Amino acid sequence: TSQCSISDTMRLILSPVPLVNFGPNFDVCNGDSLLLDVTTPNATYVWQDSSTNPSFTVNSAGTYWVERTVFLCQSTDTFQVFYHPYPTVDIGPDSNLCFGDTLLLDAFQAGATYSWQDSNSDSVYIVDTTGIYWVDVTLNGCTTRDSLVSNFFPIPFVNIGSNTDLCTGDTL
Repeated sequence: TSQCSISDTMRLILSPVPLVNFGPNFDVCNGDSLLLDVTTPNATYVWQDSSTNPSFTVNSAGTYWVERTVFLCQSTDTFQVFYHPYPTVDIGPDSNLCFGDTLLLDAFQAGATYSWQDSNSDSVYIVDTTGIYWVDVTLNGCTTRDSLVSNFFPIPFVNIGSNTDLCTGDTL
């Protein structure tokens, strides 16, 4: 008796799915653009507008998606882009004050965060010395800075002399 056998070898290469995941959305400041880049070796791309570059520049709010294919594996991601205005900040004009006075700077905006020149994070700041003061106000990821200069001067000393009685026609 004889036994027959046959063998074969196959090489199996598993390619990982080229996941694309930008997250649920992007918050962008008005006037800014957003560059999205999904560059991957040996990949092809299709964006929501049918463009096929590995990167896409967003300039307006909306729903965007990209499909990336590497060999036969595809991954698609859909996300929203929201545009927000920069906060309007006005802590006032440059100021000249007298020693002993104070100046209240108020940058309050609902939902905002604040960073003053000395890292104070309150919405208000009390100025009592000469200097340059500024605040960064951040709202929805957009930051605006305003600044002012304060000058404090000594209170002038005035002395016009002691009380004096004068007669009509006299001068002092």
